[in-house]
Amino acid sequence: MDFLMILMFGISICPALLLIKILDRNKENKQKKKQRGKEEEDQIFVTNALIIMAKVMAADRTNMVCELDIIKQFIKKYDEANFKERVKYVKELASNYKNPVDTTLSDCDRLITDINEVSNFTRKKWFLEYLFEIAFSDGSCSAEEKLFLKRVVEKLDGFDLSTYNFMVKKYEKKNKNYTGTRKTEEFSQYEYDSTESESSGNKYSS
Repeated sequence: MDFLMILMFGISICPALLLIKILDRNKENKQKKKQRGKEEEDQIFVTNALIIMAKVMAADRTNMVCELDIIKQFIKKYDEANFKERVKYVKELASNYKNPVDTTLSDCDRLITDINEVSNFTRKKWFLEYLFEIAFSDGSCSAEEKLFLKRVVEKLDGFDLSTYNFMVKKYEKKNKNYTGTRKTEEFSQYEYDSTESESSGNKYSS
């Protein structure tokens, strides 16, 4: 009888403990946000986002001009003041990530956790749009790229598998209707002036 009472008590208290844990986590996130200024939060978002973008770009072991063009549009939107440095940073990352051991899925988890802490829903949505735009920019999305995107979507707060499926269908349809030309050369073969983002032929247009 005592054992049953203890068991029933344990079952009843588990949901309460889970709720307390969630509330504590939310409180901890709010405290972290208070300690960070807006500028610092923006820098965390941009840096982490660019690392993930470089990983997506290199997931299929290629680094194409059309992919880099989209990342340049992201930098132009979120950190134009440091455009030159950011582009150089992405190029270096992408070159390193062409090594398969450097694009493990778990590497992104910590980066996405930070993005969740410093971003609202709208900014995270735009971040996802850029990722899918990069992955599909050459006209197709490899199995490696899809696996990586799926991991990001599942870890990003406010999104789930249905979001991933919707985005894949959206960009597959967009590619099917695409009639322009794509810069599918390796970007390492071309050295663009850092100020040429405005004249880039592949504008972000979601």
